[in-house]
Amino acid sequence: GEFNEDDVASIVELLPKTRRHDRGLPILGWFYAAPLRPLIHDWEDEFNLLQVVGSTGTGKTSTLKSLWEAFGMDPDPFSASDTPFTLMKHMSSSCGIPVWIDEYKPADIRNDRLDTLHRRLREVTKGTAVSKGRANLGEILFQIEAPVVVSGEQKFSQSAPAVRRRAIMTTLSKEPTEEGSS
Repeated sequence: GEFNEDDVASIVELLPKTRRHDRGLPILGWFYAAPLRPLIHDWEDEFNLLQVVGSTGTGKTSTLKSLWEAFGMDPDPFSASDTPFTLMKHMSSSCGIPVWIDEYKPADIRNDRLDTLHRRLREVTKGTAVSKGRANLGEILFQIEAPVVVSGEQKFSQSAPAVRRRAIMTTLSKEPTEEGSS
């Protein structure tokens, strides 16, 4: 499509300034790396998750929505409480366009679904093939390899240490990036 070069230059200059550098640059860097996921996976045999956490009002959703739009994507996240099959389909829908899973709240997710979510999050970092049985006794193979962002008010729990190890975590705060800045 068409774009205004001055607007793009302004966005590229201002986007890193929307969050404190130590909190926002990991997010921005991960977004720039996501389309290269297949190459990074070839080099490292893994592509890390991104987890964005913070209390209510810290701007998790608005920050991620802005980045999604800036990178040309539809900013509607999926829910961490979606069915395991739905989440698996989302994670297999791409190998470079990020998949955003929002509202990660382990206390609000049934234990069996939470275990499955954690397993899929471990598997997606490796690009694992997962089979799903069909009624006719056949199977469908899903290659889950999308770059995945998980956001919410809670970090991956201590009961999911393998997921924590595979995630780049950043905690957003309510502090302004520059005092008095709009």
